[in-house]
Amino acid sequence: MRTSLTHPLMIDSFLLAEGKVGMTPCLGRKGPSFSGPNWDRNLQADILRLNLWRMDIVISLTPQAEMDHLDVGDMKAAMEGAGLVSDPRMHCRRAQGTTGLSSLRSAKHLGDFARNNSKG
Repeated sequence: MRTSLTHPLMIDSFLLAEGKVGMTPCLGRKGPSFSGPNWDRNLQADILRLNLWRMDIVISLTPQAEMDHLDVGDMKAAMEGAGLVSDPRMHCRRAQGTTGLSSLRSAKHLGDFARNNSKG
């Protein structure tokens, strides 16, 4: 069994504009894994890890139905309770394909926007 204590939340990141974009697996997830032992993460412990990383905002790519299936709990209320609100970070179920592609697409869009709207 993998938990938030045995496997602390991993946050992969890259620089973008004047901040960072961080990508994580789904916080607080429980149940089977695609690879390795099952998960029994703790939502509050994972949110604490985000706060230690100085997380401001979370953009979830995991639909509510999937969060329900992963027994995450009320992520929105937990995030609001932790005061998370300004530098985009993303997570999805495994922090692989969907998150990476969405982050890169956002980075490309922001880069194009900056080039097209720069002075000089």
